[in-house]
Amino acid sequence: MSSSYDLTSVYVTNILGITLIGVLLVCNLWRLRDKKKESHYVISMMFLILSSCIMDPLVYTLDGHPGKLAWAIVFFGNSWLYIVNIFVSSYWVKFTAYYANGFLPRPHMKFINLMVVIGFVILVVNCFVPVAFEVDANNVYSRRPLFFAFLAINYLIMFDVIFVYIIARRRGVYLKFLPAWIFMIPAFVGAFVQSFFYGVSVIAACSAISLVGALASLQNDYIFLDGLTGLRNRIFLDRILKESVGRKNAFVTGVMLDLNGFKAINDKYGHAVGDQALVLAAEILRKAVSKVGFVIRYAGDEFVVLAKVHEDEEVQKLLQKIREGFMDFNRTRQVPYRLSVSIGYSVQDLSSFDSDEFIKVIDERMYEDKKSFYTQYGEDRRSR
Repeated sequence: MSSSYDLTSVYVTNILGITLIGVLLVCNLWRLRDKKKESHYVISMMFLILSSCIMDPLVYTLDGHPGKLAWAIVFFGNSWLYIVNIFVSSYWVKFTAYYANGFLPRPHMKFINLMVVIGFVILVVNCFVPVAFEVDANNVYSRRPLFFAFLAINYLIMFDVIFVYIIARRRGVYLKFLPAWIFMIPAFVGAFVQSFFYGVSVIAACSAISLVGALASLQNDYIFLDGLTGLRNRIFLDRILKESVGRKNAFVTGVMLDLNGFKAINDKYGHAVGDQALVLAAEILRKAVSKVGFVIRYAGDEFVVLAKVHEDEEVQKLLQKIREGFMDFNRTRQVPYRLSVSIGYSVQDLSSFDSDEFIKVIDERMYEDKKSFYTQYGEDRRSR
């Protein structure tokens, strides 16, 4: 078995992977301090891929060498490589979901975690009965039938990335700078080649290439992100509206929202607390809207929602969910202020509607709602 592969090619391939991950780590050290889950998943993938690039040549080198230490490294090293591949794929799904939607639905999260658990259980069983792979008395590694169960789990999770991507696109989420094929093609090819051509070591290096391609593409996306809230910004909104001109049936519900009494929060508690209020408002809106559209920080304390709903019943459900989100926040969060929003909305076919006029309509309707709010609560409400 040990003569069926070329150690030099194994070393060269994995050194390439180590080099790519090393460059990524240096360029993404800021993610270690970033509290966003997307950054957590990216850093986790980097270290897991790096460990694979180190472990893979090690188990190839010791395959067929005598001694208990060699057996332990080959056996547990291969176990690590098996589970790392599944973890990396699962983190890709979670990264894509949080990047596109800001969350991963609980049933979907349970499914991904179940796949990981199944893989882990197979490896535990494999410690006693060689069902996935075996390291024989001569310390030679060989595959067993449930190796293909691992392969199936890995491919299932990888294709789940495409599912998350498609669902996000159907909701109208703009993902131009996260093309799914950047992950799929290198990862799929690497898994296929190494699975069906024993002695070729390319999975870890291909995973590194996938990560490099995805992060390089995402660099272009930062121009469309608001630095404080992590929401899309006004540049993004302008681009979406312009690209909708001429499309068939580009129906969308636009919602303009403005925080009530935001100036009073800034004046009374300071701009740091005001920034915190904006971040919390962004979280409320993202959760309320995430299944049907996306949220944009338009300017200051103004937000715009673009939602792929246009039936009146659906629109009213969306608006009610937004209002309930703020009411729940005020009941449960221990902060010295209350958050609420004035809302103006309009359902339009953007393909035949001027974008400036679209914003003007929802902005005017929002100010009508704000006027009603202050009429109802009085001037004292502004200072709260």
